Amino acid sequence: MGTARRILKNTTFVSAEVLFVNAVSFFFLVFVARRLGVTEFGRYAFAKAFLEILIVWADLGITKLLVRDVARRKDRLSEFLGDFLAIKLLLSAGTAAAGVLLVRALGYDPLVREVVYLLGTAYLIQSAGALVVSVFQGDERMEVGTLLSVLRSVLLVGTAVPLLLAGGGLLALCGCVLFAQAATLLTGWITLMRAFPGTRLRVRFGAWRRILREGAAFGLGSVFVRIFVRIDSVMLSKMAGMAVVGWYNASYNLILVLMFLPGALSQALFPVTSRYFATNRAKMREVFERSFKYAVLIGFPAATGLALLADRIILLLYHGGYRESIPALRVLAWTLALSSGTAMMGNLLGSADRQAATTWNMFICSLANVGMNLVLIPRFGLMGASAATLATEILLFGLTYTAVCRHLYAPPIWKAVGKAAGACAVMAAVVWGLRDRSMVVSVPLGAAVYIAAGLLVHAVDRRDWELLSRVLPVRG
Repeated sequence: MGTARRILKNTTFVSAEVLFVNAVSFFFLVFVARRLGVTEFGRYAFAKAFLEILIVWADLGITKLLVRDVARRKDRLSEFLGDFLAIKLLLSAGTAAAGVLLVRALGYDPLVREVVYLLGTAYLIQSAGALVVSVFQGDERMEVGTLLSVLRSVLLVGTAVPLLLAGGGLLALCGCVLFAQAATLLTGWITLMRAFPGTRLRVRFGAWRRILREGAAFGLGSVFVRIFVRIDSVMLSKMAGMAVVGWYNASYNLILVLMFLPGALSQALFPVTSRYFATNRAKMREVFERSFKYAVLIGFPAATGLALLADRIILLLYHGGYRESIPALRVLAWTLALSSGTAMMGNLLGSADRQAATTWNMFICSLANVGMNLVLIPRFGLMGASAATLATEILLFGLTYTAVCRHLYAPPIWKAVGKAAGACAVMAAVVWGLRDRSMVVSVPLGAAVYIAAGLLVHAVDRRDWELLSRVLPVRG
C-alpha cells in the first residue's frame, strides 16, 4: 500500500472514530446539560476539567513514546511493553493519591469530591487502556483504537441515558462512565494478546530511565496543554461559580468536537513522519506541508461558521438557560482555526525528536493562560476566560511555528493560511447576508461558496488532485 493510501486509510479510521465518538460525546453532553441543569452540569464539567489536568501525570508521554517505539521496532514488542505497563501503574497510583489530596485541599463540597473520585477512577482505567491503542497505532492499525472508542461510547450512552431518564443524577452518571471504561479496558487487552501472540510482559528496570526521560518530553507538553485548555474551568469554579463553568463548557464542548479531523490526521501521520524523519527528510516535508494545508482549509471555515451562527447553534442545542454561552462561543470559535495548524506543526516536531521544544512552548503558554485568567476572570468572568483561551492559542501558534523554523526548516505555510482566510471572508459575507434565514439554507450555501472561492484562489493544486486520484479506488 502506498504512503498516500496508507495515510488516507489510517486517517479515515481515526477520523471515523473521533467523529463518531466526539459526536456521540457532544450530543450526550448536550443531553446531560439539559437534564442536569446549569449548576449540576457545571459540577460535572469542573470534575472533567480538573481530572484532565491531573490525569496526564499518570501518563507523562509514555503512550506517545510507545507509538514511536512500536513504529520503529515492533518485532521487539516483548522487550519493552512490560516496562511501559509497570511505569504506567506506578504513575497512576501517584496520580490517584495527588487527586484525593488536591480536591480536599481546595475545599470542594462532598458531592463534588464524590464525583471526582468516581470519574478519577474511570480516567485512570482509560489511561491504562491507552497503552493498547498506542501499540496498534504504532503498527498503523488505527481501526482497533476506533472500535474500542466506539465500544466505550456505546456502553456509556446505553447505560447512562436510561438511568438519567429514569431520574438518576450526577453520581449515577459517573458510575456509568466507570463501567464503560472498565469494560473497554478488558476488551482492549484481550485484543492485544490475540493480535500479538507470544508477547511477554518483561520488566527491565534499566530501560525505565530512557522511557521516563523521552516520554517526559512528550508528557510535560501534554501537562501544559491540559493546563491552558482546562484551567479556565477550574479557576471559574472558584472565582465565578459552577453555573459559569456550565455556560463556558457548553460553548467549549462545541470547539472540542470540531477538532476531530486535525487530531485524527495528526495521529495517523505521526508514525509516518517519524519513519520519514529517519529515512527521507524531503518526503517528511512534503507530507507535513500537505497535511498543514488540508488542516487549515477545514479549520478556518469551521471557525468562521461557528462564530457567525453562535446564537442559532446554542439556542438550538441547549435552552434559554445557556444563553450566556453565545458570546463566549463567538470568541472561542477562532481557537479552532489556530489549533488546526498548530496540531500539524506539533506533530512534525515530535516526529523529528524535537518534542522538548513543544514542551517549552506549552510551559510558556500555560503560564500565560493562568496569568491572563487571574487578571481577566475577576473583571470579565466568562468572557475573560474565553479571551484568555484565544490569546493563548495565538501565542502557541506563533511559538510552534518559530520552533519548527529553528529546529527543522522554514515551512511555506502562509500561502495556505492566506488562501483559506480569503475564501472564508467570501463565505462570511454570504452567511452574514443570510443571517435571518434558517441554517438549513445558510450552512450549505456558505459551504458551497467557500469551496468555489477556494477553487478560484487555487487553494487545491495539481499535486493535490494527483494524490486524490491515487488514494481513491479506480473504477471501470
